[in-house]
Amino acid sequence: MRSARETGGTVAEGGYDYFLVGKWEAEELLPALAEGFRVRPDEVDIAYDEDGAGAEDRNWDARVLCNAHPVGGDCSWYLDVYALGPSGVPDSRTLGLRLARWSGRVVLYSAPLVRPSAYWMATPDGRVGRARMYDPEDDWPDGTWRLEAVELTVPQLSCVAVDFVYEMIGDEMEDHRPVHTLRALVAALRECCPEGGLELRGSLAAGTHDRFSDFDLRWTVPGERFAEAVAGAGAHLGRSLPLLAARSDPELHGTPDRRLLTYFFRDPPLIRRLDLEVRAAGGRRTGGGGAGGPGAGAGPSHWMPCRHPAARAPSAPERSP
Repeated sequence: MRSARETGGTVAEGGYDYFLVGKWEAEELLPALAEGFRVRPDEVDIAYDEDGAGAEDRNWDARVLCNAHPVGGDCSWYLDVYALGPSGVPDSRTLGLRLARWSGRVVLYSAPLVRPSAYWMATPDGRVGRARMYDPEDDWPDGTWRLEAVELTVPQLSCVAVDFVYEMIGDEMEDHRPVHTLRALVAALRECCPEGGLELRGSLAAGTHDRFSDFDLRWTVPGERFAEAVAGAGAHLGRSLPLLAARSDPELHGTPDRRLLTYFFRDPPLIRRLDLEVRAAGGRRTGGGGAGGPGAGAGPSHWMPCRHPAARAPSAPERSP
């Protein structure tokens, strides 16, 4: 993927590559690209790989030039697109979201990483997340493209595993040590409530993080397990990493289906922070009270020990002698 860039001061150009997930008909490509680039259909020129169109048949003056290659497996088309225009061109994320919204289907675009299996996915409802898809020449002898994992749950991909693409996160950080920590925390929460679903939030979800970024997760659990999950999360997390302290946002203590919990862990050489938003599926929970979580009833600046016995108040980082 190459981001749009300004050239010559007044003209913008951009190169893109996309995989279109699911069944797309060839005649859908032109109106989809016209909508994505906000241009007229006659300003888009597409050469379909199966047509064998020669160079003399192309409209090289078109604002959008596309080479479309049919593929098999979970995707139906690979698009190699080049755009040029005086009014600017969208970046890969924006164009991917426009194509997904227009078509009602998932669109993949390459991540700017060396790893060939790394992609971003754009969904019709306006979300983006990571995806793992292997080159068929390397992993699928039948010559098809197969998605192995995606970060977002979408009806179109109900048969694809939903999980975090940890190797992409590590590549983006240029450091895989924080990813080992994230994997351990995720495993602990899944052990606490196997029926729950986890989503990345904040800079991790947007791909703007670095190795010092906090972890932000949304944890959606069955309504009948809400109080149990809130009360038990600290104990499970504390078995994964040394748990220093925890707190619960007091502004949410009166809500029956949502908590915002913050945990601090010792993860040498850093103190690692996890912001965990807990939600009850369907926007409600059943059962009694007592779901205040760590520090329930405490003031905004008052720290309370976690339920896990190893937790203590956070200390200042150790200094070298």
